[in-house]
Amino acid sequence: MKRNTLNKILDTGTVLFAECGFENVTIMQLAQTANINCAAISYYFGGKENLYQKVLRSQFLPALQALRETEADSRLTATEQLLAYVKIITAVQHKQPYLTVLWQYEMNRHATVQNRSIIEEYTAQLYQHIVSTLCYGISQKEFLPDLELYHTAFVLLEIIHAPYVPAFLLSEVGLSCTDPRKNYTLQAVRHYLQGIRYIPL
Repeated sequence: MKRNTLNKILDTGTVLFAECGFENVTIMQLAQTANINCAAISYYFGGKENLYQKVLRSQFLPALQALRETEADSRLTATEQLLAYVKIITAVQHKQPYLTVLWQYEMNRHATVQNRSIIEEYTAQLYQHIVSTLCYGISQKEFLPDLELYHTAFVLLEIIHAPYVPAFLLSEVGLSCTDPRKNYTLQAVRHYLQGIRYIPL
């Protein structure tokens, strides 16, 4: 019973926080949507902020794990490392459809919040990974030698977590795509990396 209630609150919180934003969700709304007593949220999570942090952790721990797995493989070229991460993270995003929405929301909310969240930890680690991979690519003459590392890393970070056009909208305009998130992100990163390749004159 306890596990069912915990999961029900967590699932409800994930949807409401992603669709409405943390500040716009009330304890009453969470309780009514989950069909539970308001006191259960405080009892199991200690309040709305703790529930929100738990939602973020459940969404972003798989993304952090994916990043660590990619970092561990030193046999890959810089391009292969970046594309390997994109393939893994799009699989995670497919399983966790609210991950990108929550990332975008937290990036906009960050300036007004004191709490360090797992999203900040994830974003900092991903940014560092991209910068070090770009440095490695430059040292191997894979990328342009005068590449502006920090701006390039930021653009790649944004591409990886960019919103995309949902499949139902594509079908309304006569296009067919089984997994638009995967195709969009992988194609966008491939095109971007192609643009920064070092080609000797």
